[in-house]
Amino acid sequence: MFAYKCSECCGDPPGLPHPRASATRCAQVRSYRYTSPEDSVLEKLFLQRFWNFGVRFFPTWFAPNLMTTVGLVFALGAYGTLLWHSPDLDGSLPAWAAVACAAMLFVYQTMDGMDGKQARRTGAGSPLGEVTDHGADAIAACIYGAFICDSYGCVAHGGGLVKRWMAIGLAAYSRINFAADSVTATYTGILPVSPVDSQELQVVVQLTLLWNGLVPGGKEAWGRVVTLPFDLGDWPLGLATVTFFGSLGLISRIISVCATCVGPKSRHLPKRSPAGLYLRAFSFEIVLTIALARCANFPACHVAAAFVFGEKMIRLMSLRVADPDSSPSPPWYTSAIAACAAIVPPRGGGAVELARGFEFELGRAATDAFAGAVVAAAACAFAASYWVLSGQITGCLGMPRNPFVLGKKRKVG
Repeated sequence: MFAYKCSECCGDPPGLPHPRASATRCAQVRSYRYTSPEDSVLEKLFLQRFWNFGVRFFPTWFAPNLMTTVGLVFALGAYGTLLWHSPDLDGSLPAWAAVACAAMLFVYQTMDGMDGKQARRTGAGSPLGEVTDHGADAIAACIYGAFICDSYGCVAHGGGLVKRWMAIGLAAYSRINFAADSVTATYTGILPVSPVDSQELQVVVQLTLLWNGLVPGGKEAWGRVVTLPFDLGDWPLGLATVTFFGSLGLISRIISVCATCVGPKSRHLPKRSPAGLYLRAFSFEIVLTIALARCANFPACHVAAAFVFGEKMIRLMSLRVADPDSSPSPPWYTSAIAACAAIVPPRGGGAVELARGFEFELGRAATDAFAGAVVAAAACAFAASYWVLSGQITGCLGMPRNPFVLGKKRKVG
């Protein structure tokens, strides 16, 4: 069980250097507690020991938040490689790229596992670390959804509308699962972790990428038709595997949501209804799903949706870390970004339809610039929300404003 109390690890701040670090917000930050049960099977077997070993090779001046960010950069590198070679997530990722993506995702998972240990090692533990880690994990959830769709041939071996909607559905499924856990953690203060959870998923995806890249005929094996029991018919192996384990994950989230809704009232969010928080979190997924369904440039839309989703999760983090009276609803500009992403033409150029009967053509260069601008706007929205929330936390705790550097050296364990 991992828990910390900000007032115990950081002490009282010398002042309120950040304009938004009000007394109410600072009281919330200093009293904040975060608990994450270590129930993951692989963490207990070897991941925790591996991370404890690996963190020793990092110098004590290396900030934990910088470690998280480096891991996210590797995950985004894998994401870009996937969407460049397989823009429709139809299993077109080359063998060498699959191996490279597995390595980059392994680096992300390792950095994500070691950042908390580096924080304890340097005495730099604070809510800012959880904000950084959770924001990166929100984007990574979208990334892993894309890799699952491509690696198991969910689009390649589908037919008709299944090809398009499998990619859209898996993207929505990844976001909804992560949002459900985030709302549960926001309301209860405890992040739900089952014995088979995100760590196991990451390892399985990495092994699948290695299988597809190194084993002759490995990728094609997911297209073999298998007959399912209970008269469920013939399914491709990859699609059947994803559907089965996805259903188990969905059932687990439904149970968790129901338990939170009927459970005791939150101590730190007494004015909030858990059903209302879940509704707000899930309703925005409708906006992102419509944008993906409408979009002709799937890579640009998928990346933009990942950053917009990350912004939404940062806003939810603000509710439980710094400002319980803030609104968890996404700002207007995130919906505007999703709307712009929906009208990006396909790669190579095409028509932009602003309204029925009103459209214009864009060439290849203009299309690439438009897609890049949409993705950049989404990334900036994510970065801005992170910067505002990190300013509230560092202002209250008297930490350096730059979240990627360590302040005054504390006790090293």
